[in-house]
Amino acid sequence: MRHLGRIVVLMLACQMQCACSAGAQQGPEMDNFCVFYVRQLPRGTEFNATLCMGRDSALLLTSNLLGGSAIGVFEGRIEPSEVVPLRERLLSAEVRSVKPSTMLRPGSLTTVFGLHSRSSEDFLVSLMRGEMNPSLLALEKEILRVAEQLRPFPKHVLSASGSLKTGKVKRGSNLEFSVTLENAGRRAIKIDNPALDDPRLPRLVLQFTPDEDLEGGEYAEEPLTLGALRLGAGEPPPSGKALKLAPKVKLTLGFAKQIELLPGRYQAKVAFRNTGQVLGILETSIEGTLVIDLGTFTVER
Repeated sequence: MRHLGRIVVLMLACQMQCACSAGAQQGPEMDNFCVFYVRQLPRGTEFNATLCMGRDSALLLTSNLLGGSAIGVFEGRIEPSEVVPLRERLLSAEVRSVKPSTMLRPGSLTTVFGLHSRSSEDFLVSLMRGEMNPSLLALEKEILRVAEQLRPFPKHVLSASGSLKTGKVKRGSNLEFSVTLENAGRRAIKIDNPALDDPRLPRLVLQFTPDEDLEGGEYAEEPLTLGALRLGAGEPPPSGKALKLAPKVKLTLGFAKQIELLPGRYQAKVAFRNTGQVLGILETSIEGTLVIDLGTFTVER
């Protein structure tokens, strides 16, 4: 499976790091190790943390469903006092006795825990969410807390924001809004062109969620094609399959989309689906879905 492949790559990288430092650092107190955690959604990896002793730790986010407004790679050092307890809990009898899921159903919510260490046997277990015991649930909570410490250290990171031009719109008229994508990391990145007109895989999708008390209201999605893009006088749309963004560079796009929703109040969001497939350079690619909150608006008769 794809997420297990990512874990294997990360464990091999950790083995190389540990081997390189083994000669200079001896003794269990200087042991280099990495704790791995992957949270898998039906559409792909959501949260991938590699928390290490003796080297940089890394956090890979391919969606922002767990919070925040960014996806990509965050990389930095974590204090040993935060990482060592995670290894101890992974090596505990309560965790090591867990039997992995024998059959991971396609589209199931799964979680992977792993450990690579020079002083102990590697450990890897993959479970469906419903099969996690209290010990693993508590360990997961602690891993998520420690991994959050990497957010201030963006490496290859794409962040986004958006806003509505007005809070009210008549049914059948245009809802106007803007979306801003920013390279929030310290390295240049490439992203799919958000204005790319691809009916098979629209990069931007407008999402509407009605208030719970709106009778007959339903969740709806509308792809944003080039026709919805609103440009300034003489301003050409972004061209090419991919766009390169230097650190701190922003790309702001304006849109107008005709609304045919039932009258009522809605939450508006835009999902930017960045495939990463047009880039060809893994080091600068960012793959995932970034959901951008535009705010709420009311559809009037």
